[in-house]
Amino acid sequence: MSDSRLLYDAFNIYYEKGMEALRDRNVLVAKRNILAASETLLKLAKESEGELKKQRIKRADELAELASKLDVYVEVAKSDQNGSNKESEDIIFTGKIENNSATTLEDALNELSSLEGLETVKQQVSDMADEIKVSQLRRNEGLPVPDMSRHMVFTGNPGTGKTTVARIIGKIYNSLGLLSSGHLVEVDRSDMVAGYVGQTALKTREVINKAIGGVLFIDEAYALKGDGNDFGQEAIDTLNKMMEDYRNDLVVIVAGYSNEMKPFIDSNPGLRSRFRTFINFPDYSGRELYNIFLGLLEKNKYYVSDEAGTVIYKYLTNKKLNNFNGNARDVRNLFENIVKLQSRRIACMDNPHKTDLATITIEDLPFDIDSITKCPESDESEVIISIDKLVKKEIEKNGDKEREEMPEDDLLNESISGGSNSEYKFDWDS
Repeated sequence: MSDSRLLYDAFNIYYEKGMEALRDRNVLVAKRNILAASETLLKLAKESEGELKKQRIKRADELAELASKLDVYVEVAKSDQNGSNKESEDIIFTGKIENNSATTLEDALNELSSLEGLETVKQQVSDMADEIKVSQLRRNEGLPVPDMSRHMVFTGNPGTGKTTVARIIGKIYNSLGLLSSGHLVEVDRSDMVAGYVGQTALKTREVINKAIGGVLFIDEAYALKGDGNDFGQEAIDTLNKMMEDYRNDLVVIVAGYSNEMKPFIDSNPGLRSRFRTFINFPDYSGRELYNIFLGLLEKNKYYVSDEAGTVIYKYLTNKKLNNFNGNARDVRNLFENIVKLQSRRIACMDNPHKTDLATITIEDLPFDIDSITKCPESDESEVIISIDKLVKKEIEKNGDKEREEMPEDDLLNESISGGSNSEYKFDWDS
């Protein structure tokens, strides 16, 4: 499908949502979608010519003017949503908001595909994108489109990529015109439940208002149920109502441990009817944890010596040596700890070379080297030295083109880690 057709479909969706919201007197959503329709029409105009281009620019300006006229009503609506009493003024949003930069569907799907592991997750998300595209085609042809719930349940242990995938889903839905902004709002129970009657509903509404137009990601959502003697049920009731009120411009993703989430969803008929898509996030294997570590090295322009690379590989792929349990967050913590130790070592050097600044040696590793080297190999026994993999990627990226000899080459030919010879050379940034 051409970009022009996707933009045209997106414009129609934004415009229809904006007009529907305007008829319902929901001026906040109306303005957001009308502005999105105006911006999309301007993009279409850039790809048009002659009279059609002029008409699209004129129409885009008219929509932008209509949105600006709604400003006074938006302020009234915000006042109504926040409440006019003193209690509502005390509500402070404590969650995290991550804005989404505009992206194409192709870019969002490529970002999803680049994630380590998670093959079943990638397939499910890709299938959802295909379903949405086909639904849009059916709507354009005048065919009925089933009213599908877009809310989801993510199950799995911490550190398995749930928040990252939620962020990408926001980008995918935004590029397809289902969400007006696609931003991510991340919260947990503490951001939604207050300590006394009436305050929880206000707190939950504030959270959801921040998420309209994007994805609301509720981590450890099963904790909302509580023990039945607190105000968690008030948060669930408010969530159920507002999910219905803003179903055309809000996606809610609840996440948590597999054995906790299904009973939580089944405990409430409203939740059960709205959350029908379950996506399970498996633990990362040792090899996948190692690849994630390599990705952090590459992103931050670090390299490891052969000796250090072998030890790190053995540590990450052997569950007897680490207690990560497939958790990628622990890999990031390990990386940050190694960088901290490397910085401590480099700070003691006189005039460190660029090679020194970029190289991780065995001295920078925060664990008992002897116990790791003596430990039997894990099932994932094939060692991929990180330098080898990074050099291979660099060759694939730049091809076999010739380059000028660099001063670092002689140093690297002689030694990169305390006298250990290496056959590898690097194209350093000038």
